[in-house]
Amino acid sequence: MIPSSTEARRLYYLKQFEAVQSDCNNRTSRSNNLYNQICFNLLRKKQSMENVLIVEQKDNWM
Repeated sequence: MIPSSTEARRLYYLKQFEAVQSDCNNRTSRSNNLYNQICFNLLRKKQSMENVLIVEQKDNWM
């Protein structure tokens, strides 16, 4: 279940992506292009999620 508050959601997604990202970094088959593409896409999603949450937090402050 995804938390409702912005901060809790940020931490939830951060933990989700950190788990996957560490798996990407520890993977020995880095020459596998498909796996690299999946990791790259997840990293981009993580960054865009952080950007969305930053915007949400700015909206909440105003």
